Amino acid sequence: MQTIIIYGGLIILNGLFGILNIFSNVKLKKILLVSIFILISLVVGLRAWIVGTDTISYIQSYITIGSIPINELSGVGSFAGNERLEIGFVYLIKLLNVVTNNPQILLLFEAIFLYYTIFININKYSLLPFFSVFLMITLGIFITSMNLLRQAIALGFCLLGYYFWCNNKYLSFWISILIGGLFIHRTAILFLLLFISKKIKFNNKAIYCTLIISIIFYYLYVPFFQLVYKIVPYYQNYQNSYNNFGSGKASAIFNIIFVLLVLFLGQWAKNNGSFNKIFTYDRWNEMSIMLLLSVLFTFLSLRFTQVDRINVYFRVFYIFYIPNCIQILKNKNQKIFFTFIYIFIALIYFLYILIVKDNWSNIVPYDFFWNIKF
Repeated sequence: MQTIIIYGGLIILNGLFGILNIFSNVKLKKILLVSIFILISLVVGLRAWIVGTDTISYIQSYITIGSIPINELSGVGSFAGNERLEIGFVYLIKLLNVVTNNPQILLLFEAIFLYYTIFININKYSLLPFFSVFLMITLGIFITSMNLLRQAIALGFCLLGYYFWCNNKYLSFWISILIGGLFIHRTAILFLLLFISKKIKFNNKAIYCTLIISIIFYYLYVPFFQLVYKIVPYYQNYQNSYNNFGSGKASAIFNIIFVLLVLFLGQWAKNNGSFNKIFTYDRWNEMSIMLLLSVLFTFLSLRFTQVDRINVYFRVFYIFYIPNCIQILKNKNQKIFFTFIYIFIALIYFLYILIVKDNWSNIVPYDFFWNIKF
């Protein structure tokens, strides 16, 4: 019951705030948006160690690293299960240990940092902020933030970089992505693929080429990953993820279909809408390309399930792309139609994860850290 109240409460409260937002002045709009982000951050940051598949591993790492002298950290081996942590993350944990040896501070830091970076982007670049928050909760970002802690922090650096990107501060963009990729989670480097959007225009040809390349990679995954292992031997740790279809296959198929539906909306909005100073053609194109790239990585995840974790850097654009594409449509009935369609799909997906496939991320049942001692 507590789980339903907390997760359902966030969605309902966000909906109420969205309705109030329509009748509010600029100051109240900001207060409402800040309030929902504070609540979400608290839910994520105050979760117990049982919430999230990887949470317990990071709490153990926090305790272990905290007991190691700082001059010996460079020789630290593996933490968080069998995975070696980037040195920047190790020193972040050591720094937080100076504040307190309570590992809950790591979860709070992750929540506050990630949702701050999402907030500043939604506040400035979403035409429907509370619709963006709804999609953030239901389409995976919220779930990821309670499970893949280190990657969630890296995503925060990517979104910080994207904020700089949109403001043409490319040096700051590079610094943000490199910090996230080299010091927090190496997969964040893939966010640099954003530069492709400056060279490639999103159209039907781009979709067909991506699908063809995806199918080729699907059938040639063995030599492909053998090459990856030679370049980055670290990923040999994940060989057991090969052919680990299970529930991950159903998720991958859904995500391929869903992203193509979203891109269909994008094409429809381009042809039947009007871009504005917030959602320009360039913003539309770069988000379209990043979402299209997620199709490629999702195809690979059908063979190598761990690859799907990479998609968080690409699918995060759902939360801006869907609301903005709907909002720029000229026809009011089309706006209503697409809004209900994507709300329905997002809710069904979220409920499916919580009820049917709760073992994917272990965020059910939810509890606060003070109720369950580590």
